[in-house]
Amino acid sequence: MQAKPIPLTAADIQAKVQTLRDKLVDVVIPFAEENPGLPTQAIMAGLGELLIQLSIAQVGPQLTVNFLGDLQEAVRRFSPSVN
Repeated sequence: MQAKPIPLTAADIQAKVQTLRDKLVDVVIPFAEENPGLPTQAIMAGLGELLIQLSIAQVGPQLTVNFLGDLQEAVRRFSPSVN
């Protein structure tokens, strides 16, 4: 019999997400610096593909599409020059 997972609080989730961000920075930035001929867009595409695959597997295509739309809106808000 498998134990039920203990629900996480918002603070727990934020802490875990920050840990993930830190791990990604620890890997992605050095990887980019070690591969100066690799375009940033290629790294972004690889990370994006991983994110999309994970999202579809976990929450399905429709929520993934919604999430990508939210990301697009966030880019517009943070970069006023983007149309």
